Amino acid sequence: MKFDLAEESIFFELRNWETSQVDRPILFLHSALSTHKEFNKLSSFYQNRKQILLDFPSQGQSDTIHKNLTSTILAENVRSLLEHLNIYSVDIIGYSLGGYVALELSRIAPSMVHSIVSHAMKFYWTDGAISESLVQLDIQKLKARSQRGFEILSEMHSTNGLEMAIDTMRSVIQHFEEEQLREADILKILSPLLLSVGDRDELVSLQEITKLYQSQASKKTFLAIHPNSPHSISKLDIGSFTFAVRRFWNLYWE
Repeated sequence: MKFDLAEESIFFELRNWETSQVDRPILFLHSALSTHKEFNKLSSFYQNRKQILLDFPSQGQSDTIHKNLTSTILAENVRSLLEHLNIYSVDIIGYSLGGYVALELSRIAPSMVHSIVSHAMKFYWTDGAISESLVQLDIQKLKARSQRGFEILSEMHSTNGLEMAIDTMRSVIQHFEEEQLREADILKILSPLLLSVGDRDELVSLQEITKLYQSQASKKTFLAIHPNSPHSISKLDIGSFTFAVRRFWNLYWE
């Protein structure tokens, strides 16, 4: 299904709507230059829950008419979709950029977000981190690195085109030079937060995620580290992850 906004559209799927007895859905938010399909395996572990899966504008089957997207705009788009669906409380599982957008959504629409599981999220966007990410988000470099990978990405983002998909993600990263979330912003977020990371994540270090966790000093912020797990969600220890998520949810179910 597609939800049309003034300058963007959002492709989304509703799963388990007819079978789940739980009213509050899980909202899955994907990583940069990816789609909702990266959650196909993980979402199968939550068949008892209603689920919302979407593609961010310019990613996958969603599109946009301009390249100037930011993490805040992505969060506003998600809020508009939830309002369109008359859904006003969700548990979020966000991966990488999706975790960051979840925090943005909780900041601008606190009553909508019941809890956040943020896995493998880059939070501290230093000048070096921004520069390194922008170097990686280059269509020619992606093609030179792997022709097969380039073809997969091109097919994945065929609706709006791979070049637009890359340009909009570059816009999101570049915007961090001017504005980004700070530790103090997370302290103000009311939603319980589980910070999750693999012990072998090559993009988000244990030191970085621990620093964010320790900055919160909050009974509503938790940390889970998963064994033998690099950044890629396809290589995540699903058993460790789902165990941590269920324990977290059990604390804040009502």
